[in-house]
Amino acid sequence: MPVASDPGHLAIDQQDRIWVSNSDNTVTRFPVSDPGKAERIKVGYVPRGVAIDSLGNAWVANALGHPGTAEMLKLVEAAIKSKVEGLFESAAAKADAAPQAWIDLYNLAAKYPGGSVSMVRPDGTVLPPFDGGKSINGPWGIAIDGNDNVWVANNWDLPDEGFKKVPDPALSIRFGGNGVVVFFGLAKPIKTPLIGPPQAP
Repeated sequence: MPVASDPGHLAIDQQDRIWVSNSDNTVTRFPVSDPGKAERIKVGYVPRGVAIDSLGNAWVANALGHPGTAEMLKLVEAAIKSKVEGLFESAAAKADAAPQAWIDLYNLAAKYPGGSVSMVRPDGTVLPPFDGGKSINGPWGIAIDGNDNVWVANNWDLPDEGFKKVPDPALSIRFGGNGVVVFFGLAKPIKTPLIGPPQAP
């Protein structure tokens, strides 16, 4: 049975199916009533936020997007190095490996900036990715407003601070991003609390 791999986010669609983003290049989808029917769908690399629009389409923010050959070689090299080193590390070193993996991910994203948004139709069809003319970099969250507009927040600021054993208290909260952009009157409100697709008030 396909399962989630280091899940990042989840959403529930109109057919009571749960969508879970994985840390590879897939999302897992399964019916709430029958998790045994899970399936994995390929999107971009390191998918994070997932949101469902009013038509049941799933929108996925891919932190690394769709890397080219050079980027893919670096990703594979980093994955192999991590696995080999993990075989010989002590328990203490393995505990430090997870933060280091995030630092490596950030460094890779900084060297090869990118990111994209994938749309998956209710039938599982994946449309070509959208990268906003390469203006999307490391997207983390995604939301749908009451008019079915898709909102993406790029989300890297000072990750090095968050990975320090003793971070600067004034800077540690800026690990993943340093703010939220709000456009008053621009996005149509939705009903809350929100479970499932957006609903206009």
